[in-house]
Amino acid sequence: MKLSRKKENKIIKILFGLIVIISLFIISLSIYAYITAPLEVKTYPVVFIVGENPGLVINNTIIAFGKIPREGEGEKQLIMENTYNFPVEAKIFASKEIVDYLSFEEESLIIDSNSSIEFKIKLTIPKNMEFGNYSGTILIKTYRVK
Repeated sequence: MKLSRKKENKIIKILFGLIVIISLFIISLSIYAYITAPLEVKTYPVVFIVGENPGLVINNTIIAFGKIPREGEGEKQLIMENTYNFPVEAKIFASKEIVDYLSFEEESLIIDSNSSIEFKIKLTIPKNMEFGNYSGTILIKTYRVK
């Protein structure tokens, strides 16, 4: 059975419309993914020891709190630099292994273009925490300010 010319044209127009709609949807998703994706993702190892006597560790490659007694606290001040020529938002996350012991001065920071800011990370050891070595990571995702 042969379709009439009118029906063929109608089917072609419908297919063309569907292709245009699907293409626009894919383009929109791509733009959304580009806009919401982080500019940078950095991971920093974090280590600390729970023990009787406090101790100090100096290390430039990791965030090391040293030895902290139960019910004790430690604090690190870090500097975050924005080398982009536009403002960025930095969001800070702790891994599940250490998230209950760390707190951040702010979990989201706006950094002006070509500038830097300082922020604090605080470690709090509960009174019932086992003695031992602990480690995890801090993840910092940097986004373009919207």
